[in-house]
Amino acid sequence: MKVFRSVAAISAALALTVGSAQAQMINFTTTGMFSGTGCSATGGVALVSSWCDAAGGIRITYTFAEMQVLNSFGNAQFGSFATSGNGPATFNDVLFQLTVNQTLPTPGSAMASAPVSGTVSAIQGGLVWAPVSPVDFFIDAARYHLSTDLLTGGVRIDPPNIGGAMGNPQTSRG
Repeated sequence: MKVFRSVAAISAALALTVGSAQAQMINFTTTGMFSGTGCSATGGVALVSSWCDAAGGIRITYTFAEMQVLNSFGNAQFGSFATSGNGPATFNDVLFQLTVNQTLPTPGSAMASAPVSGTVSAIQGGLVWAPVSPVDFFIDAARYHLSTDLLTGGVRIDPPNIGGAMGNPQTSRG
């Protein structure tokens, strides 16, 4: 059974750092990709998700964020991770790369990446996407901030059917 948990640690705080008195709109979508020898198989649904299977029977799936339309300051979702399967499976040598694709105010894209590592089973967690780099990045004047877990410096990924391990989104005012 697959359960999607939006992980607040994959949320973003956005700030437009231009010196304008009026609010600017920020429009963006995200994509993500798994790679590395630790994926026994990879794939996904075009424009929707990507996944990585580890030897042992656990699949980790990243679901892309749909178009976000925001004012200059605010929290936004960068997508969500979910795990499925029975496991246990150990993820080593797996890289996840998040791409933010901005269409307003200025088109552009930026990437953040980190290894996914740890062991997870159907009832016990242990996966983490860390250390994420960069945590802060700009697309033109829009500043993006990835909220990460203070203990891991990254994003903890829950086992199948379990919730929790939420990060705290932070608003950045550049």
